[in-house]
Amino acid sequence: AIDVAAAREGEGADFVQADLRWPPFPPESFDLVYCLGVLHHLEDPQVGVRALAKLVRSGGELRLYVYRTLEDEPWCKRALFGAVTGLRQITTRLPYPAVHTISWLVAAAASVLFLWPRRLLRRSIRGDRLTRRLPLVHYTDVPFRMVVSEQFDRLVAPIEGRFSRDEVEAW
Repeated sequence: AIDVAAAREGEGADFVQADLRWPPFPPESFDLVYCLGVLHHLEDPQVGVRALAKLVRSGGELRLYVYRTLEDEPWCKRALFGAVTGLRQITTRLPYPAVHTISWLVAAAASVLFLWPRRLLRRSIRGDRLTRRLPLVHYTDVPFRMVVSEQFDRLVAPIEGRFSRDEVEAW
């Protein structure tokens, strides 16, 4: 991912690949530290949070994105999540090309079942109400290859934590 980002941004940004638990920057180096999609893949996310927090200057911000618990979601979303969690028991042990194929199939199914209906119906009040809480609708306007990539990330990562807002705030 870092190679793709560097190729897209070229000379406009600096990229450093490192373990976020031991960042290669001195304390208080940044006004904003933003961590997207990493902490929930660590055995102990709090170690990562503490390391990142040290990088924030006084008065700065630390922003985190982690997978959330689905306890407040309808039973059908929780059931679908349970199926994906079960699938992960297999995919985390498979070679990457096999996981990519499965990710493509999952993305295709999600497109047909959730994303296309959302695209077609969201412009009407009733259609919006019917489709806004479908699984994966936050991918409605992204390219298919990104939906595949996101599913690959879910299916290949050996660790996947889910956290409530209260847990994250306690960190």
